[in-house]
Amino acid sequence: GGAAITIVIKAIDDYSKETDKAKKNFLGMSKGTTIALAGITTAAVVVGKAIFDFAKETSDYEARLKAFNNMAGETSEILLNSLKRATEGTVSNMQLITQANQAMLLGIEQDSLSKMFKGAAAVAQATGRTTSEAIADITLGIGRQSKLILDNLGIIVDVDKANRDYAETLGKEVSALTEVDKKTAFINATMNALDKNYKKVGGTTDNLKKQTEQLSAAWDNFKISMMEGDDEGTSTIKTITKLTTTFLNHLTAQNKLTSAEQYLNKEFGNTREKINAELIPSLDNAGKVINLNLTPM
Repeated sequence: GGAAITIVIKAIDDYSKETDKAKKNFLGMSKGTTIALAGITTAAVVVGKAIFDFAKETSDYEARLKAFNNMAGETSEILLNSLKRATEGTVSNMQLITQANQAMLLGIEQDSLSKMFKGAAAVAQATGRTTSEAIADITLGIGRQSKLILDNLGIIVDVDKANRDYAETLGKEVSALTEVDKKTAFINATMNALDKNYKKVGGTTDNLKKQTEQLSAAWDNFKISMMEGDDEGTSTIKTITKLTTTFLNHLTAQNKLTSAEQYLNKEFGNTREKINAELIPSLDNAGKVINLNLTPM
């Protein structure tokens, strides 16, 4: 009886050792995998955020481009190319389209945009601003008919003279000018002052500031091109998105494996505790009883 009990207890002990060994091997494998996955997961999050940002920019670009094409009509592509040349690559397509849209909504004629953007590039270099900032300020100054905003760029507009000159072209008295007429007069005077400043400054020159703006604009255009893709609708970002999605699916499966590992870890521990706390004492007691009953009188 005692020998039988000893064999059973040994078998249970061997089983416990094997489960401990299996658990350690499993945990060791899981630990290494977890460390690797931590780094990969971080990379996936970074890539995912970049894709989201790119996608948002592209969505904004497409909406603004549609508005630009509607306002510029059949000459929209020609107009965009002329704006690129006027700003010498220092402004991204997104900003060119956005600022052109704002200018056209304010009543600035398409034919005047290239001249305006070209003058803004020269004014920007002279005042230490970016071309995009100068265009935005000029557009805002025209929209609000604000001499103060334009004065900060060195663009001096004499409103009274502007109204007189425009009234003369219309054959009207200044008092007969409508608000729309006065706005047109202000725009014309701003364009003339901008043209004078361009000639005074002598255009733009190649320098580090200009090259930095060109690099920034080129990068912004590159991001949009990655999302737009080719004629077949394939883009670099779409490919990256597909690969990232596949990886995240595998990562989900790995997370499930980790959960299984945690469950097994818990069960291994519970089983060993039950064996030590319940089964072994019971068998030991049973052995004592058997040994007692089998003892010769």
